[in-house]
Amino acid sequence: MISKRVSDIALYINPKTGIENKPKKSTYYNMIILGTDENQHCKSFVLDFNGSKSIQRVIDFLQVPENFALFTERQIEYFYMMLLAYSKVNAQAQVSYCGTEWEKLKPYYEKPIKIMVQAVNTKGKENLFSQIVFDWVAIEDLKVPNFQPFRVVEYGTLTEMRAKL
Repeated sequence: MISKRVSDIALYINPKTGIENKPKKSTYYNMIILGTDENQHCKSFVLDFNGSKSIQRVIDFLQVPENFALFTERQIEYFYMMLLAYSKVNAQAQVSYCGTEWEKLKPYYEKPIKIMVQAVNTKGKENLFSQIVFDWVAIEDLKVPNFQPFRVVEYGTLTEMRAKL
């Protein structure tokens, strides 16, 4: 099941009583894979694209041929597009919130983004996930230590501010 940021509702039957549990709303996921374990219990595997660890987890999962084969070409194309979009968001966030200079960060994103664009152009027919390689350690090292993107301004108490008016 592919969810385009739509919340799903899970309804489970208590195996001891046979009675349905109350429905539970989940958080938003980009990718949910449902299956059963060795005891035939329903299990889900969830992937998201937000952040470097999540991006790498998606790449690691989909580069495995057996996992890639679980999805349609349209779904694979969607995953490539999501990786492309969130990789750009991740880079912009590092510049904005971690103080990294874009010109220093850019070389670490150019090749993976180029491969993602090629992958999107295959319309989901080719598994290029193993070629999407980020040097997350080097990217992390570019973060400015103790960078404060937001300024804290103290105006005083409400009474003091009113007195100034």
